[in-house]
Amino acid sequence: MNQLFEINMVCIFTFNKYNQDISDYTMLVDNNFNEEKMLTNIFNSMELDELMDLAKISCNIIFNNNLNSLFINSYTNKNGKYYFNTELNNDDDTQKLANFKELYIKSKFN
Repeated sequence: MNQLFEINMVCIFTFNKYNQDISDYTMLVDNNFNEEKMLTNIFNSMELDELMDLAKISCNIIFNNNLNSLFINSYTNKNGKYYFNTELNNDDDTQKLANFKELYIKSKFN
């Protein structure tokens, strides 16, 4: 059984049309925690109209020594910024995150 631990984070949400928003999150995670799980937890707290308009999430995570190194490396390589709008940041990672957001919306709201 995986040990659970708590992480705390502050996220700044940048939207295409809406004003920026800031939210605090506390997540109970295991050592298999990854970006997809983190984004799913964040998306679960959002309304459909917010998700549809979401352009970027900037996260500040208070690191816990138990976080796996693959997650930490990926997080630090992105400086905690996750782009979902290819007009703002046109690269493969942004396209992948835009697709992930679209699949999440379809699975939750359709």
